[in-house]
Amino acid sequence: MPNEWSSLFDEDEEDVELSPEGSILTELRDAYVYNLDWTVSTLIAQLGDGTIDLQPQYQRRDAWTVQRKSKLIESLILGLPVPHIVLAERPETKGTFLILDGKQRLTTLAQFAGLIPASQYNGFALRDLPLLQNLNGATYIDLIESSKHPEHKHAFLNQPLRTAILRGWKSSELLHIIFHRLNSQVVPLSPQELRQALIVGPFMGFLNDYSASSQTMQWLLKLDGPDFRMRDSEILLRLLGLTTYLDRYRGDLRRFLDEIAQWLSDNWAEKSAETEENLSSIENAIETWGMVLGREHVGRKFTDGKYEPRLNRAVLDSQVFSARDATVAERMAADPNSARHIFEELMMSDESYRKAIESTTKSIGAVEYRVSRLHQRLAVL
Repeated sequence: MPNEWSSLFDEDEEDVELSPEGSILTELRDAYVYNLDWTVSTLIAQLGDGTIDLQPQYQRRDAWTVQRKSKLIESLILGLPVPHIVLAERPETKGTFLILDGKQRLTTLAQFAGLIPASQYNGFALRDLPLLQNLNGATYIDLIESSKHPEHKHAFLNQPLRTAILRGWKSSELLHIIFHRLNSQVVPLSPQELRQALIVGPFMGFLNDYSASSQTMQWLLKLDGPDFRMRDSEILLRLLGLTTYLDRYRGDLRRFLDEIAQWLSDNWAEKSAETEENLSSIENAIETWGMVLGREHVGRKFTDGKYEPRLNRAVLDSQVFSARDATVAERMAADPNSARHIFEELMMSDESYRKAIESTTKSIGAVEYRVSRLHQRLAVL
C-alpha cells in the first residue's frame, strides 16, 4: 500500500503550519499525557457506550481484512505485543475521547464484540489463525459464553492494552501535529480522518457519504470503492474550498479546510442544497477534463511530451476551477483538441504556472495564479 499511494499522489497534502508566535509551544506546556493499561473488556465497554467515539457511520472505509482482524484478536489472547492506543479527551465533554492512533485496532474490537451492526464485519468469526487454530471459526459469543475455551476467554478480556490519553489541549492544531508525528514512520495518513473526528455537525457526514459513492472520484483516484484513508473526501473538500470560497483563503490550507468544513456544518440548513450543487459541479468539471485529456491524465502534469502518472492536486485545482465555468466547459467540449493543447502548452511554457503547481503550491499568490491563468487561457477558446 505505501508504494501504491506514493506512486499515485504528488507530495502536496496538507501540512501542519506552526504559529510563528510560538503559541503552540505554550499549549504544549499546558497539555499533558498520562498512560493507562485498560483491559480489553474495559475498552469494549467504553466503545459500546460511546465513551470512545469510533464514528461507526464511516465503516464503509474499513482498512483491515478479516484475516488481519483475526490476528489482532489472537495476539491479545496470547499476550503478544500490540501497538498502544492514543486518545485525546474532548475538552467540552470530560471523560469522552477521540482517537488519534489505533482506530483500526479499536474498530476490530468493536466489530468482534458485535457493537457496529451496520458494518459488514460486525460479529466476524476468527479466520486463518496460525497459532490458535482451534479458534478458527469462533465468534466473540463463542469465546465469551462457551465453556469450550475458558482459558482464552479470561486471557482475552483481561489482556491490558497500553493507552495514552492527551488532556488539556485547546486547539486542533496541536492534535494535527501529534497526528502527523504518530504517523511519520508509516503510511502517510490524510488529515481528513482527524478532521472527521474534530468537526461537529452534519456536513462531514454528508461529504463522507457523497465521496464514498462518487464514481468520478473513484476513476480519478484509480479506486474500486471508497478510500479507507478518506483521500477522496479530502480532495473533494479541497476542491470545494478552493474553487468556491477562494476569497477566504489566507495561505494555510489545513486551517482553511477546517474552517470551511466547520462553517458549512454550522450553516448546514441554509447551505446543504447549494453544497450538493457545488459538489456536482466539481464532478462535472472533472468529467469534462476526462473527455478532453482522457481520464488517466486528469490532474496529472504534462512533462517532456507526456503525462506523469501521479495525481497532482495543484493541477487538479486549476483544472476544476476552469471547467466549473459553464461557458468554458462548453467550449472545451466543443473543441477538446484545442483545450488539451492550451493546457499542455501552459505546462511547457509558463514558468510561473509550473512553479505554482510544483514548489510553492499553498501560498495565496500561487493558488490564485494557477487557477486564474488556466481559466484565462481557456476562456478565449
